[in-house]
Amino acid sequence: MLYNYFEPMDNYDPSTNEYDVIFVGGGAAGRFGSTYFRAMGGKQLTIDKDGHLGGKCPKNACVIHHYLFDIAVELDLARILDDKKWYPKLPTGTGKVEIVPMIEDYLKGRDEAYDVMYYQSKNQLNLEFILNREAEIVDKNTVIVDGKTFKTKNLVIGSGSRAAIPNVPGKELSGVYSYSDFLELDYEPKDVVVVGASKTGMPWASFFNAVGCNTTMIDMNPFLTAFNLDDEIKEYIIDGMKLRDMNLMDNTTLSSINGNGHVESVTVVRKDGSKETIKADMVFVGTGCIPNSEIAVPLGVEIGGSNEIVVDSHMKTSVPGIYAIGDVTGGPMEMWKARKAGMVASKNILGMEADLDITSFPDFLHTTYEITWVGMTEKEAREKLEKVFVIMMPIKDYPGHCPIPLAERTMLLSHIHPGLNGMQKAIYDGETRMLLGAQHVGYGAKDSFQYLDHLIRNGVTIDEMANMNELFLNPTHYIQLSRLRAGMKSLVDLT
Repeated sequence: MLYNYFEPMDNYDPSTNEYDVIFVGGGAAGRFGSTYFRAMGGKQLTIDKDGHLGGKCPKNACVIHHYLFDIAVELDLARILDDKKWYPKLPTGTGKVEIVPMIEDYLKGRDEAYDVMYYQSKNQLNLEFILNREAEIVDKNTVIVDGKTFKTKNLVIGSGSRAAIPNVPGKELSGVYSYSDFLELDYEPKDVVVVGASKTGMPWASFFNAVGCNTTMIDMNPFLTAFNLDDEIKEYIIDGMKLRDMNLMDNTTLSSINGNGHVESVTVVRKDGSKETIKADMVFVGTGCIPNSEIAVPLGVEIGGSNEIVVDSHMKTSVPGIYAIGDVTGGPMEMWKARKAGMVASKNILGMEADLDITSFPDFLHTTYEITWVGMTEKEAREKLEKVFVIMMPIKDYPGHCPIPLAERTMLLSHIHPGLNGMQKAIYDGETRMLLGAQHVGYGAKDSFQYLDHLIRNGVTIDEMANMNELFLNPTHYIQLSRLRAGMKSLVDLT
């Protein structure tokens, strides 16, 4: 391998007197911002305290999230079809599948990913970088690394975020994990409590449940209120989790984590004030992230109420010459936002005015399903518009089991267990005929939503959707379902 995770890795010209910009942080925002700046002819240096470029996504966040989702989906199907058809019978007892070997496999694959990104960054993108070293920011024009001083005209802070751990008794016990240290797991948990029905908590809870752990998920709010989904979509997701025997407790607050050195139970408080103790040998915390803005405090930049560095749409802070990008600027803490923020900052530093627009974007959530959405919900649309037209599958009032939607990954479920094969919905403006939003529960649809986002932004109509050429059978049936109604002058719901 070209890359060595444990040793400092440098690639810069030591004769450079001053850089156009120094990026402190080489995560998604810093790496893409650096690349864009370099591509436009600027002189950059990127410094990261981790031994790799790419940030927490390949380290312990996005990639492990999707890796565990893949495993959860496979095991979910195996449990649904346990000892049926050609599926083998799961092991006796609980059918518990070991987690630690999965982590070991992930860590091996992660090293290969690091190597590819290192090669690409150095040999193809020609980035200048310093890895596995802490940056000491002296002022907006001066950064010190291992006693060596680097001068810059502009400074970009992309220091990321960290897991937010609730300040409750017992949080320091062995057996309390978040995404940031989950890969250090060295035992096989049996009883798991997941705190937070978030984009982290939901998939991890579904994973623990799928591998055979007794899994309880708690949240202080009603489940899924943080996500822009209509009620029937939320109900389908929650019903699916209950069907898989997960213990769901919303409107519930974590009071304490109990144990003698290691987690043994948790105490929670329900909405009515009653307390309950739940057996647990592991607590997984999925209660969000806190921006790592502390590095910027001495610079005098404005810090917001959620510990974020406050920036404008150009990624400029309150101090001229200092920019901030990615998670350190607060939510939404999404990969697309980090990467685009890096590009926007680079453009503005080089005198090309650019803005980051975060008003609308496609989003997704994992359980043992892939849930994806973009644009308005039906509820939002009806609050703003006089005429709203909806397409939805499965059909509401159909008296039997509806095996549609179906496509790859849902074919087997559609024919053997209709009702488990997913759900989808599209919302149109009844006057202008423009697509307003879409929601999907199933598999394989996520890629299409980044393009649906673009189409919605550009005013695509039901008639234009009907004229597209779909790949059949495809996970999202929006084109063919739109075609069933496109000929109507006055649109009527297809639900």
